[in-house]
Amino acid sequence: MSDHIWYRNGTAAAAAARAVVLRAALNPYLCLIISAACLGNNLISDSANMIDIAGFAVLGPLLGLMGDRLRRESEQARYRQAHLQSILDTVPEAMMVIDERAIIRSFSAAAVR
Repeated sequence: MSDHIWYRNGTAAAAAARAVVLRAALNPYLCLIISAACLGNNLISDSANMIDIAGFAVLGPLLGLMGDRLRRESEQARYRQAHLQSILDTVPEAMMVIDERAIIRSFSAAAVR
């Protein structure tokens, strides 16, 4: 029985270590460092490599920030929608929310009845 517990805990620790390594491997700055180490002197002597790395260094974090902002905005939109739906579900009268083109976007439980 003791070996079984060690096996499960060891597997969990190995999975967590693998996740940390994968996260580090996907970090854009780590990729830049590895690329610079692999290219060595060619990094400085070849202008195309410098242009590629500069573009990657600028665009990588910029795209990451934009993606994070979009993720936060979609979470906020889901929260607002859930909040609106909870209000509509507790309204005793029938209520509908329509947009500017008169399309029904949400409605209360009383409106369903």
